[in-house]
Amino acid sequence: MCFSAYGQQKITIENLLNQEKLSGAVYTIVKEDSIKIFSAGYKNLQTKEILQSNNQVHIGSITKPILALGVLMLDTKGKLNIDDPVKKYLPDLPIENPWESTHPIKIRHLLDHTSGLTDFKLWHFFSSSSNPRTPLSAFYTRNTDVLRVQEKPGTIFSYSNIGYTLLGILMEKVINQPYEQFLDENLLKPIGMNNSTFQFVSQLGNSKNEKLAMGHFDDGSLAPALPIYPRPAAQFTTTAFDMGILIQFYLNKGKVNNLQVIDGAYFEQLGLAKYTEASKRSLNVGYGLGISKRDRHGVVGLAHSGNVIGYRAMMYIFPKEKKGFFIAHNMDSESADYERFNQILIENLNIKKTTPKHQQAVTTKQFADWAGYYIPKITKIEPWQLLDIIGNFTKVSFTEKSMKISPFQKKVLVLNHIGGGVFQQSDKVNPSHLLYEITNTKYLTTSFFTMKKINGWKIFLSATSLFLGIFGLLIIFTSSIYNIFINKSKCLNNPIFVTFLGILLFLISILLISTKNIIFIGDKNAGSTLLYLSTILLPILVVINLAIYLKNHRFPYKTIDFWATLCVFQLVVLLILFGLIPFATWR
Repeated sequence: MCFSAYGQQKITIENLLNQEKLSGAVYTIVKEDSIKIFSAGYKNLQTKEILQSNNQVHIGSITKPILALGVLMLDTKGKLNIDDPVKKYLPDLPIENPWESTHPIKIRHLLDHTSGLTDFKLWHFFSSSSNPRTPLSAFYTRNTDVLRVQEKPGTIFSYSNIGYTLLGILMEKVINQPYEQFLDENLLKPIGMNNSTFQFVSQLGNSKNEKLAMGHFDDGSLAPALPIYPRPAAQFTTTAFDMGILIQFYLNKGKVNNLQVIDGAYFEQLGLAKYTEASKRSLNVGYGLGISKRDRHGVVGLAHSGNVIGYRAMMYIFPKEKKGFFIAHNMDSESADYERFNQILIENLNIKKTTPKHQQAVTTKQFADWAGYYIPKITKIEPWQLLDIIGNFTKVSFTEKSMKISPFQKKVLVLNHIGGGVFQQSDKVNPSHLLYEITNTKYLTTSFFTMKKINGWKIFLSATSLFLGIFGLLIIFTSSIYNIFINKSKCLNNPIFVTFLGILLFLISILLISTKNIIFIGDKNAGSTLLYLSTILLPILVVINLAIYLKNHRFPYKTIDFWATLCVFQLVVLLILFGLIPFATWR
């Protein structure tokens, strides 16, 4: 059993499960030619059934590196070329790419998350309308806006489940059969992953499998597996032992029993960003061909995390040391610190930690113009750009030889300047951040996450608009409630009663949605439909409210209700401009 010595106390996986209040975990330790599997905790918290080391689990986004191996296998066999444009294989795909003539999306861009596409829509994962045989194209046919390219393909990394779903579609076009069946037979079986599948497996219904561990929400309630729209990006069922076999396949550079299944040259490119603006400027450690190069805990390894409703997992590979590990939890908790498990397993592998060889810090005088506020370059989940501006901004400032990064409501980082636009965190083995400029726009990137500088007033004004709008809504709501129960004679005669009806309709929709499980938030139901209608009606009612004031009141600005309505009006305009009104969870 794995343990780590913290001071005089030995910390085991079982200890950590209890401390982090998690249900259970299966895990794999790979050392040279050996695979050892373990388990701890419960398979099902309600029945208290013990989790066994051979139980199956879902692994979420660790599906991506496995699917990527399938694409590389097809490339090795000459069925496709990863440097070909996607349109060569999918000419009718309605991608909206402003740079199509000079920078078309290539297969490599999808593999490397550099396509410029957004990540996903809420309904892609949180909906019961999908089934195991839903056509993969259904993820965009109801709303082709998801295929709008936000940034020049190949230039920056931006994680995209949509991109990997397109890889599944492309693969099916090339092989002319469901990608699940093809990969199960032509990738998993040949390398020995006999208890794994891309097919949908659940604890319920026609896909029921007794070996599959039950998933759990962070409150301990059960979260049985449900089909998702972007299944090539996050649908895979496996065991701890099979993941050990996969790690060995990586360590052997695509070879099984002296048979080269995948061109070994591709394994030299894993975790290396190619052609991005960061890599051009010497920050090339990142994500490449389905897996990232992770610099954490004093070691650098190939890694990929994954989470899907009810599960969370991590795979780590150390090619130089010929070692690796995999761990999967059958609970997806927002409060648990899963990184503690990664740390204890790294220590168990006895991976030699590298003392960061920091260069002597140099002056930062040339970066005075970079000081200011930054927001994400690509909005991961559209249309939530407004939330990026208000709640996901970062302040950058400089001392004589260092850069201070202050994310909103997150830990402050201080990095030494080591030359050019490159900076390094004290706990990182390699350079970690880069500043660069293109066409008068300044950027901050870690290779995994790129932010652009904006005027701080945009953040202030957006936040102020939101605050004033919420304040106006509260004034109108409380004033109307007072009139209804205390001063009934003024209730119907007060212009704000019109807006109050819109607010009431909105609150009822939120109440109805809150009674449903989160997995149904992307469905059309009473709550989501009412939310959509209320966000259409509210702007109309606010305008009617203002028109009544201006028509019937000589000095409307003397009343607080008028100013409250005006505050709500400006908020409505802001939300319309950012595409948040009308709001449909299923689009």
